[in-house]
Amino acid sequence: MEGMRVSCGRRSRPHRMPLRTKAMRTDQGKEGCLGRIKVVVLAPLKAPPPPGLRSPWGAPPNLKQVLQRAAEKAELDVIWVDAEGGNEQMMENELRKAAVDAKLCMAVQVRDDKMGEAAVRSLDRLRMKTKPTKQPSMGDKGQSMKKETSMNFISLGGTAQLSNASTLLAYEVQGNFWTNFMRRFILERKSWAKGRELYSTMLDLYERHNADDLSYLMRLYASECVRWDKEAHLDAGGPAFDTLKCMLTNCRSEVLACMADENCRTAIMKLSDCGIRDQVKSYQIIASYESQLFADFSLCVLQKHNCMGNVASMPESPNVLPLQEYKGERMTHSIAEDILIGWLRKNKEYSWRVFAGQNAAYDRFPCQFQLFYFGKAKGSMWYDPVFRVETLDGKKVWRRRHYRVRRGELPGTFHFSVLDNGVVSKEFWKVVDCAEDMSWCILYYEGVASAAGTSYQGSILGTVDGLAPPPEARGRVERILEQCDIKPWELTTVDNACDLCSNAPLSIEEGGWF
Repeated sequence: MEGMRVSCGRRSRPHRMPLRTKAMRTDQGKEGCLGRIKVVVLAPLKAPPPPGLRSPWGAPPNLKQVLQRAAEKAELDVIWVDAEGGNEQMMENELRKAAVDAKLCMAVQVRDDKMGEAAVRSLDRLRMKTKPTKQPSMGDKGQSMKKETSMNFISLGGTAQLSNASTLLAYEVQGNFWTNFMRRFILERKSWAKGRELYSTMLDLYERHNADDLSYLMRLYASECVRWDKEAHLDAGGPAFDTLKCMLTNCRSEVLACMADENCRTAIMKLSDCGIRDQVKSYQIIASYESQLFADFSLCVLQKHNCMGNVASMPESPNVLPLQEYKGERMTHSIAEDILIGWLRKNKEYSWRVFAGQNAAYDRFPCQFQLFYFGKAKGSMWYDPVFRVETLDGKKVWRRRHYRVRRGELPGTFHFSVLDNGVVSKEFWKVVDCAEDMSWCILYYEGVASAAGTSYQGSILGTVDGLAPPPEARGRVERILEQCDIKPWELTTVDNACDLCSNAPLSIEEGGWF
């Protein structure tokens, strides 16, 4: 949503695209027709989910509901093994049966030591039965080194013993010293390094405790260990020679100016070191260190010359319909604009305040104020989101963006565009619903920053005061969210504390009106 999504890194990292796609794409020829990948999930299925995956109101989902949703969005089929109930022998037998031919297995929130021990025993027996996979380039010596990596396993949020049993590709968290030495330095160096990077990346994604990253975690797991998916994978890492040549040929002054400035240089270095090409981390860095020098660097390197060779397109699903009628009248562009302008026409300094949002990268900042208003030019309209950022060095600062808004073909739809830190983002917004008394509204958006190689989508639940909608409206809100393919527990509630949100810069541009 707000801002540039960029990676200038030298480390291997995943290339991330939207999760809601029609089918998994692959460059593996016939393998694209093999159907959905299966993953064995061991978890206490009725346990509460990780913190952060709770509904703003009502009963929270259980862990199985959250994991099932993540697997559906990642296009995986799950074989469930319940780690609850205290019967270790039954669980051990079920796990061994479920995972006998599995390539992917994961344990989530298995915190019972006895269950963890039983799971480790089951995994050890499965690995002993696994037939060695011969790699022709290695000769016969490669057989034993590949033996224990045919089934991949990772433990997330579980016991130390289970975590130590994690094995991804040729990487073992805690394995035989000499076996690990041979894999790391002699026989399977690339596979070992990729497995270690995948392990740390998946742990990082899990610890963020949000629905988008959990889904992407599963998709990345399948892509790297079973069938390569160009929309979710660890990149080779490091700028290619052509990238460096493009930067120094076309943007020498911008690159040198950025590298000579401590703030701009820090932004580039942190983007390089973040270890994952994702919207959450990169946008937090950008919002913390944004400056004119950084914007100039990005405008030249990414937007004007596309030195990274990035490409992205607008998400195509789900197909969310705009509001058809409002207060008994058929929806028109003017009515939709009145809804957007909202409380700015009444007694407030803003149009709406965001109570909760779906996108983990852009809808979770504290103190989000939305300002919609008309510009000086005939037919022009602007959208200015104002939001609070806690920078990575602990400062609390206000940030603001300035979007141009144009009417879409259908009433209730709008095209947004913004130059954010040097990169153009184009978005398509829809007014999905609004209370008759204007106490709340739901907006849905899809966006793309092609020069940064990023596409995204999300939804905002706005209210008059940043507090939850009234209880009598929550059933209707949940039905509308379902139409947007969003579960209530996928929303992130915005921190709208009074002491944090005071003195927001809410003025509109000169000549603006509403």
